[in-house]
Amino acid sequence: MDTTVTPAGPGRWSGVVTDRWDALNGRPNGGYLLALALTGLQQGAAFPDPLVLACFYQRPARHGVFEMAVEVVRTGRTVETRQVVMYQEDKEVLRAVATFSDFDTFDGRKAELGSPPDLPPPEECPDQLGGDAPHIPITARFDYRAPAKDRWSTGRPTGDPTIEAWMRLRDGREPDSRVMALATEAVYPTVFELGGVATTVTLELTAHFRARPAPGWMAIRASTRHVGRGYAEEDFEIWDSSGVLACQSRQLARLIEQPR
Repeated sequence: MDTTVTPAGPGRWSGVVTDRWDALNGRPNGGYLLALALTGLQQGAAFPDPLVLACFYQRPARHGVFEMAVEVVRTGRTVETRQVVMYQEDKEVLRAVATFSDFDTFDGRKAELGSPPDLPPPEECPDQLGGDAPHIPITARFDYRAPAKDRWSTGRPTGDPTIEAWMRLRDGREPDSRVMALATEAVYPTVFELGGVATTVTLELTAHFRARPAPGWMAIRASTRHVGRGYAEEDFEIWDSSGVLACQSRQLARLIEQPR
């Protein structure tokens, strides 16, 4: 996975934004940038597991070299909070804050009132992305299985901005926190199924990590319920192969409408 960073001085790390994770708009995918931010934040963290990661996208990232400045905000007995700022050509691309802990130490009340998507087994669902969109590089990175193909791409949007599907990386890497960060933006924006939207620009994305995911397919659910004044939210859930909610996220995006 193209998220390697190398030391670049005290509290600083460097790496390269590749073109292998570009989205529909021809720019590096927001989930890929989120995974890069998480990689920087994890370097030297006092605890192994991210709990929450909030990322503010300041300007579009470009392919090429970046630098990150990582700061420890506070370290406590059970959690540590860190901040990262990512730069390209001395301009701030994103700013993210994360809190880390250790899932092995968790022992408290449990109640799950949600449920994973009710999907046929992945082998019974067609691959909806493989080879169909070579102009969108991120589609070659993920194996995406859904019972039915989207309708917006055929010009007949359903009016229901909801996605339920299976996902995994095509290279066989098992899910972890970075993979889940990638996945939060690796499907088409659900608002496309309302029609009239050409693309979206993510302004902020917050991910809550609930568990270390079990190996295997991720079952995902994405939905939009509120659209207004040119903006929409998207809620995203990742359920692991054992039926455990491993990650959930919400983002706010600006909508770019299709020409009338």
